[in-house]
Amino acid sequence: MPDRLPLSRAQSLALSAVSLLLVLVATTALGPLISGSAWWWAGAVVAVAVIGGGAALRSIRTPPSLVPPLELVAALLALTLLFGGGTALAFIVPTPDTLAAFGALAEGPSARSSSSRFPRCRFRRWCSRSRWASDSSPR
Repeated sequence: MPDRLPLSRAQSLALSAVSLLLVLVATTALGPLISGSAWWWAGAVVAVAVIGGGAALRSIRTPPSLVPPLELVAALLALTLLFGGGTALAFIVPTPDTLAAFGALAEGPSARSSSSRFPRCRFRRWCSRSRWASDSSPR
């Protein structure tokens, strides 16, 4: 079995770009199952943050063992920006309240009471037809 040659910067960037494109195209297949398109835009933002962040880290020659944990951090920051509501510091640094808001998201709409503080998507244009924007709780 021959040794694998390391990818050049251009090859690594091209591989990341194609991977991002494939993720975005593949998620469109879920469209008939989920009403509205806000979920796709939120997923696209997170995918760009994670895959783009990983490509950027590899391009500046970050040690390969650090790239996956830093991509997880990028995912957390993107999710906090989109769904953290007013609970995050500077809209991206999660706090304990942000993690509680994520827990409420994971429980689903039936677990929320009408008085609960449930975060809505920050980007109204993308989320105008989603379930997040129809939430009647205060921001």
